[in-house]
Amino acid sequence: MKIKGIGFVAIPVTDVKRARSFYEEVLGLKVSDEMMGGKWIEYSVGDETLAIANVIPVVPVPLVATVFVREPGKRRSELELKAEVLDLMGQLSERGAHVYVPRKDQDYAITVGLRMLTLRHLVEERDGLYAARPEELPLLTYYANSISHLFA
Repeated sequence: MKIKGIGFVAIPVTDVKRARSFYEEVLGLKVSDEMMGGKWIEYSVGDETLAIANVIPVVPVPLVATVFVREPGKRRSELELKAEVLDLMGQLSERGAHVYVPRKDQDYAITVGLRMLTLRHLVEERDGLYAARPEELPLLTYYANSISHLFA
C-alpha cells in the first residue's frame, strides 16, 4: 500500500504551554481551533490538521469497530452504521470524552472510519451492506477495546 496523504495527526503532550511555544514560536504555526479549555490545540497545515493535546481523543476507527464488534454477524447499510456510530458519539460526549471529528463533519468522520476498516480488509461490503470479516474480529476487538473503558 502506498501512502497518498495524511489528513490528521494528533501528538500527545504533557506540557501544553511548552508545546504551544514550540509549534507557534519556533515552527510558526497558527492556531486554527482550541478546545477543552486549552487541552486540545489544532493547527491547519495546508489541507491537513496537526493537533497537540493533553487528552486522548476518540477517533473514528475505534468507534466504527465498536459497532461491528457488538454485533459481529449483523450486516448493515452505511446509513444504519452511521446511525449507530452517531449514537455512540453522543454517549461518549455525555461522559465527557473528547470525540475527534475530522473537518468538524460527523458524516465524514464515520465515512473515514469505515473506509479505513474496509481498506484494511477487516470489514467487507457486499450488495451495499457492511459486515465484520469473522477472521478479523480479534483485530476489530483490539480497536474497539481502545475505547471500551469509556462506556463503563
